Amino acid sequence: MATIPDSGPMWWDRDVDDRGTPIRADVRQAAHKLWPEAVRRVQRALSDPPEAAELMEITVVKISRHLDRTQQPPFSTNAPALLQLHFSQELRRLAMRLGRIELVGEIATLEELAVVEGWTDQIDRRLYFKQMWVLLTPQTRTLLIMRFELHPWDLIGAKLGVPAVALRKAFWRDLREVISRLEKRGSSGDKGPKNSRKRGRRK
Repeated sequence: MATIPDSGPMWWDRDVDDRGTPIRADVRQAAHKLWPEAVRRVQRALSDPPEAAELMEITVVKISRHLDRTQQPPFSTNAPALLQLHFSQELRRLAMRLGRIELVGEIATLEELAVVEGWTDQIDRRLYFKQMWVLLTPQTRTLLIMRFELHPWDLIGAKLGVPAVALRKAFWRDLREVISRLEKRGSSGDKGPKNSRKRGRRK
């Protein structure tokens, strides 16, 4: 078991997963180091620290299986970074399911989609982002969430097992296509946010 001071929440540090497959020692070690910060992040996001236990158990198993599947020798890769990245994804997904998070364009690239001049512009911009979100592919949504968490492309590529360059190209291609569709829709009569014709530059 693992815990934090003052009788905080605990998670089940197992030797094997539900399939009976051994869980890697490097991943378990990284999980122990991440645990206190994981609890604090869940507290901030959900106000329910015990949820951290299930998220950590899921994360540890998935990262261990990923590293085994890619035949990474023990302690030869950045397990802590991968664990932190996947825990962030699991926490974000849970927060979205519980309705605790509102997706708005807070990343620098999306900021450039609109020039905010007042509260009406902010409302328009949020509506535009929600319209864009439903049109994006599932992969682009996943990448966008990771970028919201400020994860670099090389780390995202390592987590997904896809070259970072390919992911980045696919991300921007889908984003440009969706923006183009929304612009055409706007020119047909639907109003988008003010100055929304300005596209984001690659980062």
